[in-house]
Amino acid sequence: MDVRSTCTAARPAMAGQRIPLAMLALAATAIAAATAASARAPVAATAGWPAKPIRLIVDFPAGGVSDTIARTVAGRWSEGLGQPVVVDPRPGAGGMLAYGLGMRALPDGHTISFISAPFVLLVSLHDKPQYTVAGFTPIGLIGTAPNVLVAAPKVPARGVKELIGWAKGRSDSVNFASVGIGSGPHLSGELFNQVTGVRATHVPFNGSGPAMNDLMAGRVDFMFVNLPSAAPLVKAGKLQLLALGSDRRVAAFPDTATVAESGFPGFRSIGFYGVAAPAGIPSTASARLRHELAKAIAVPEVRERLQVLGVDPAGGDAGDFGAFLLDETRRWERVVRDAKIRIEAQ
Repeated sequence: MDVRSTCTAARPAMAGQRIPLAMLALAATAIAAATAASARAPVAATAGWPAKPIRLIVDFPAGGVSDTIARTVAGRWSEGLGQPVVVDPRPGAGGMLAYGLGMRALPDGHTISFISAPFVLLVSLHDKPQYTVAGFTPIGLIGTAPNVLVAAPKVPARGVKELIGWAKGRSDSVNFASVGIGSGPHLSGELFNQVTGVRATHVPFNGSGPAMNDLMAGRVDFMFVNLPSAAPLVKAGKLQLLALGSDRRVAAFPDTATVAESGFPGFRSIGFYGVAAPAGIPSTASARLRHELAKAIAVPEVRERLQVLGVDPAGGDAGDFGAFLLDETRRWERVVRDAKIRIEAQ
């Protein structure tokens, strides 16, 4: 469009009046600047991210393991992002409520989700889950924690093969405890049944406290539980540590073998903690979140705190984390299908 006609249309001149060249030059400069600003608007908006505090939706109650790990990372993460990372626990339905809220959040990078092992279990257990794994963009893995196989003191076994031999040689039933139907300990016990040929009966409890008490008392035989919960009881002689569900041994119990190295390769039962964002988040925002998360996890004090909590700190590689989530989802989906476990919508 001709600059003169634009200027004249914007501010009509009297008939016969000439517009000074200086005014025309000023108008042309203004139009060029406005055009350039308009072209840069989306980039400038993205470059200004984060423009407000970031909400981190957590899957379990305040004071729990997820909440504690989230807060451990949030402080240093906030420093790198230049905005507070606000930890927002939203417990309910075993983590389902938080995951549903996270997936439905506006994908602008200002609302993200803290996810743990139930994230890959619930989608296979429920007919109508409130979220899908594909509804998220992986940001990064914070760390993992091995689940361990522990047995009651009365069980005459010191390892996996001895447990299997004892269980198969019994005339009465063998059982294993869990913290509820569809929980990680339940599915770990079912996986153990499937790979070893043991036919232990599942005994669900309402929480870890009652389950561990009955295990120590010998009313149930064995259980899979996270290492931080089991370690004090093992050291006190109240439970026997038979094997690790992780891929490798741990420094705290270097003489304890994994289930996989005990003759069952491919067996893995671990807890994990990470961060994901709603699908559709701008790539610049996800890249910044990922970069600053990795930096926060690399801080020595953060790593030490995570290790005290029983977590093996990881990096923030989204590609690896995405593949990890896919692998875990598919693996537990097979366990759920073979064990015919289903939780009906209420």
